Amino acid sequence: MARLLGFIHARGGSHDEALTHHRHAVELYRAAGDRCGEARALVGLGDLHYHAGRRAESAADFQRGLDLAQAVGDRWGEALAAVGLGFTAAPRHARRHLEHGLAHARATGDRWAESMALTGLGTVHHADGDPAEAANCLHQAVTLAQEVGDRWWERKATTALGRVCAAAGHHGEAVLLHERAVQLARDLADEAAEAEALAALAEMPVRHREIHA
Repeated sequence: MARLLGFIHARGGSHDEALTHHRHAVELYRAAGDRCGEARALVGLGDLHYHAGRRAESAADFQRGLDLAQAVGDRWGEALAAVGLGFTAAPRHARRHLEHGLAHARATGDRWAESMALTGLGTVHHADGDPAEAANCLHQAVTLAQEVGDRWWERKATTALGRVCAAAGHHGEAVLLHERAVQLARDLADEAAEAEALAALAEMPVRHREIHA
């Protein structure tokens, strides 16, 4: 229950409460000797630290979660922890972690984790100067997020895809994607995400964009 409450508060923007519940969940699972539960709670804690900008703490949480998940044979937990490490690791290590997470997500049939892994890989390919593969990964990520009904992650992947399209000179497509991301953020009442999407939209050449008030 503590882990579930942490997730609810995290999506609702109550960061401090989410941290409290996830830390409590880690302690409870550890005291009970439930290493699978502890691993998954650590993944949630790592995600919270990541979004708070605490990269070192986040990476440590994900690594502990990965070690525990591997020790107990929890492939789903391993997938999530590896994906988390992919987002927090140095660029030279990110691809390895994300590909690890993607393989386990697909093996367990978890399309949500697969979407996250593909989003991370799309970002890595973009940074590596491979816009075609970046767009391929991110198109898949958006589709998967839509299929599982995760509008929060759909917004994140859509924004990333918009940036890739813009960098490749496909400004018309980029504008449509950023406008979609703005609408998703507004639907979710996520002001930080809306600001990010609007900033990305504002970067488009004036002739290609129309910022909606």
